[in-house]
Amino acid sequence: MKRSIQTDHAFTLIELMVTIAIFGILLTVAIFAYTRYVGTARTQEVVSITADIAGRQQQYFARYSRYVDTGTANDFWPTTVDGSARPWGIDCSSGSLTAIQKSWCQLGIKVTGSIFYQYNTQGWNESKGTGDVPGGLGIPTNETWWLVVARGDMDKDGIFSTFRIHSHSGGRLQIINELE
Repeated sequence: MKRSIQTDHAFTLIELMVTIAIFGILLTVAIFAYTRYVGTARTQEVVSITADIAGRQQQYFARYSRYVDTGTANDFWPTTVDGSARPWGIDCSSGSLTAIQKSWCQLGIKVTGSIFYQYNTQGWNESKGTGDVPGGLGIPTNETWWLVVARGDMDKDGIFSTFRIHSHSGGRLQIINELE
């Protein structure tokens, strides 16, 4: 009597488990890389907008011999940030603007599209004087100055990514806790 030999063409449990483990590792690496990529892309928003604000502060000073303040160190625009995209939300042609909005319009800041960060700019003017320099920046107290700060909470954990550039930073954007 002849017996036929039958070969199995199925995966063993071990082979299946190894395949799933490799897939899981690759997926974890891909998710981490994508998250980092998105964070870096959003950081480019900060680089672009802070550079624009810094340049406009210099132009404003050249014309009016003072810098623009958009409020105190805690007056950010937009007023809330939660890591979600939102419009800039200032229409300079509108007749009903807050003091902060008017200050941004004085600088001529126009942001199109959505943003993920809040912005604040402060600077020397006649009412402040040179002695009111924010601490920790290394700006001599007898010189005129401007400061631009951007902050955002991309992962919505209550900890802000903060970026700043100022008149005495040599044009370098200082990063404080970039991706939280």
